[in-house]
Amino acid sequence: MMKWSDAWLANVDCNGDNKLDRGLVDGVPSGTSMGWLTNHVVGDYILDGNVQNYTDFVKIVWTGSGSPLWGQYTIIQEVWNDPAGGLNGLYSKIGAPGFGLNDHWTTLP
Repeated sequence: MMKWSDAWLANVDCNGDNKLDRGLVDGVPSGTSMGWLTNHVVGDYILDGNVQNYTDFVKIVWTGSGSPLWGQYTIIQEVWNDPAGGLNGLYSKIGAPGFGLNDHWTTLP
């Protein structure tokens, strides 16, 4: 399941191009997704004839040019849970809780 802010991908078409707007800030689309996104994956697989369950949760935020993910974004938190695979709990986390821009990331142009 994915969730995102309007600054990532809005649920409106303000510029009339028949597409949902990216980077919508104060009603003006920038064309670049400049907000946050979460992706929560839940699944299962077969290992040695047994069904195994796993989850993966990721928080991604826009951090501007030169960032490590796709050149514009940063993964600020990832949680894996796959007991059969030996993965359990927090995989990585940088920054404070939440999604907002702050002095540690960037500011809007």
